[in-house]
Amino acid sequence: DGQAILWSTECSTKHRDTDDPLLTPFLTIPLVTPMSMVSAPITKLVISNPAPSTDFFVGMETGHVSRGCWDKAVVTAKFNEEQQELRKLDGEKTKGTKKVYAASTLESLPSTHHGPVVALERSPFLSELVLSADGASLCISMEGVANPVFTSPPGIVAITSVCFSLTRPAVVCVGRANGQVEIWDLLDRSHEPFMSHPASVTRITDLVYHRRVRVPAQDGRRVNVRDMLAVGDSGGTLHVLELPRSLTHLVQQEHKLLISFCKREVARSEYADSRRKHRCAARAEEEEERSSREAQL
Repeated sequence: DGQAILWSTECSTKHRDTDDPLLTPFLTIPLVTPMSMVSAPITKLVISNPAPSTDFFVGMETGHVSRGCWDKAVVTAKFNEEQQELRKLDGEKTKGTKKVYAASTLESLPSTHHGPVVALERSPFLSELVLSADGASLCISMEGVANPVFTSPPGIVAITSVCFSLTRPAVVCVGRANGQVEIWDLLDRSHEPFMSHPASVTRITDLVYHRRVRVPAQDGRRVNVRDMLAVGDSGGTLHVLELPRSLTHLVQQEHKLLISFCKREVARSEYADSRRKHRCAARAEEEEERSSREAQL
């Protein structure tokens, strides 16, 4: 219905000791698209990492990735009867007003998706980078840039989940519908994954990167520190994969190399757009000259 709802894990004292606690949303944000001003069909939502920030990102059924911000200005409204009863049981004021956040207009980010967004994540190293995926390809967008920074070639098997590495800014983990887990290293190659591993025989549903996990050695005397990737599948099984050292050790000046990669890709896409516009203008001019010659004959 085009609403972003935030829930609190706290519950009222009336239901705190029961087997079925009552959880109520503490914030509901109506989201509308800027062009049509209608409700946005949301499939994914990511809250901004910095605590003071009120930015968030959403992926939609139409394939668009957008940024929103709940307004600082709030509208006051009276508590209804149910809320008054719950606040009375909790020993809080039953009369007064509450804060209601106004609707947030979404700002579209560049993407090349042609289907619903199935995965969405913000980079833990460069906050302006947003990773998204539909069933066919990956897309990395940058705030303030008109074109996507990176778009992977479309694959035969659908993408179901993605996540950024927490140790290397240029590494992305991808899960697919056939149970394969792919690792993309953008500094090594961008036309294909760096490695692929069959993690499950069923569909991958979620990927979670865990940094510096303490793993006992086989001899039982030492403890190794490794980066792990938790993989969940549609059969309800959790798989834990140990990542190779080449994908977990930070490359020297990797932040600068990734920024250079993004700038290079942006310059390439802008050049391609300019050449496309130039060819369209030249083609239109040729058509006009041909039409004028035919008219003279």
